[in-house]
Amino acid sequence: MFLGMTPTVGLQITALGLIFAFVTAANRWSNDRLKSLKFNLPIAIAMTWISNPADMVFLYFGFFATGCIVLPGYELLGFSDFFELFKPMTQVQGLLSNLDHIGEYLQDLKSIFMSLGEKVLVPMFLGSLILAIPLSFITYFGLRSFVMNYQKKRHIRQTP
Repeated sequence: MFLGMTPTVGLQITALGLIFAFVTAANRWSNDRLKSLKFNLPIAIAMTWISNPADMVFLYFGFFATGCIVLPGYELLGFSDFFELFKPMTQVQGLLSNLDHIGEYLQDLKSIFMSLGEKVLVPMFLGSLILAIPLSFITYFGLRSFVMNYQKKRHIRQTP
C-alpha cells in the first residue's frame, strides 16, 4: 500500500516491489531480529495497483494538494491546471503498447516529471508520504485482522 500511494506508477511492482521482496527474503535467511518481516507478492501486487495509469492524475492531485496545505509558500493549482501539466503523461504509450519499449516509457516519464519542477514535485512527494504512511499501517492491520478472523472461522468450521 505504501508503494501504491507514492507517485511511482510503472515502477511500483517492477522495481520497488522486487527490491522489497529481496530485502525481506534476505532478512529471513539471516539471523536478523526482523525475522517476522514477511512479503506476500500477490497482496503486494494488489495494493500497488491501487494507483494505476487510469487514476494516477487524480491521486497525484490529491498528493499535491495535501503537500500544498502542509508546506508554506507553495501555490495550490486548480485541477484543470494540474491536469494540463500531466497531460503528456497520460499520452505516453511505450509500456502500454509494447513491453519492448519499457526503456522509452521510463525515459518519457522521467522527462515529464523533470519538466514539472520543484513547485509541483516537492508538495506532491511530501503529500504522498503524508498519505502513504498512515494508509499503509491501516491497510496492514486491517488486512491482518481480516485474514486472522477468516482463518479462525475456517478452523472452527473444519473442527468436528
